[in-house]
Amino acid sequence: MTARDAYLYAMNFIRGRHPDGEADISTNAEYSYLYARKVIRDRFLAGEPSIIARPLIACDYAKFVLKSRFIDAEESISANAKSAFNYARRIIKGRWAKGEPAICRDAKIALEYTKRFVKRRFPEAEPAILSSPLTAYHYARDIIRGPWSDAESIIATDHFASYCYADIILNGPFKLGEESIATDPNMTFFYSRGVLKKRFVQGENAVKASPDFYLRYRLWHALAPHCPIHGINVDDFTYYNDGIAPPDGTDKLIEAKLGKIITRHLKQLNFNVIECDWVPGEGSKRDYIRIVIEGDLPPI
Repeated sequence: MTARDAYLYAMNFIRGRHPDGEADISTNAEYSYLYARKVIRDRFLAGEPSIIARPLIACDYAKFVLKSRFIDAEESISANAKSAFNYARRIIKGRWAKGEPAICRDAKIALEYTKRFVKRRFPEAEPAILSSPLTAYHYARDIIRGPWSDAESIIATDHFASYCYADIILNGPFKLGEESIATDPNMTFFYSRGVLKKRFVQGENAVKASPDFYLRYRLWHALAPHCPIHGINVDDFTYYNDGIAPPDGTDKLIEAKLGKIITRHLKQLNFNVIECDWVPGEGSKRDYIRIVIEGDLPPI
């Protein structure tokens, strides 16, 4: 009989301990754990050697069966980053020195462990955290809470991490990351709009290759010099792939004039406004001004 068959027989037919099947069940870590938790609701000593060999299952066994530390399995659990973190979180409920060497080898787990339990710089984890641009950014944001010069060359290799580092950490340009930001139309638009607050020429080739973001980019830069428009900051508009929606609470009289106002501004910049109509939004999209334009931003 297989471990699975013996466990299912105990669970579904006997609905209790199955002595004749325990030798088979004990050969499999998963079914030993399930047998202990769901059938006998107690330790299953015969199955513990199999459970100990599987650190993640051993951690679950400690949590849901023993409801305490599983001393015999701690060597195995501590050798695996995920199981060591789970054991610290579920059983130790704090820092667990024995598991930290393994935890410090995994960037994401080291970051989460530092945030939950160390709550300050954790030098032993920093080499792993520095292996990933996003974990390096999050460490700067959540632990250092400011610029992290040692990480900037790593962060700069990823367009999203670079934009976030500029926007959240530096509150200004991140020159080292601009090369990677410039490869992505989405990040180019948000870096230009939210960080530089002016055109980001280095990224415009990427934006031009994406018609949707190119429209957003052109609209924002065409409208920004006229900010605010009748008291509405252009940053408060929602920019869609084919137009813009004014913020909630916009005065109805102003709403009615926005299409004409925007058309006038665009024409002043030599855009050919083919369409500028108020249309009902679909799905979660609010009612918005659909805009079709031809023309590029003037050269700088």
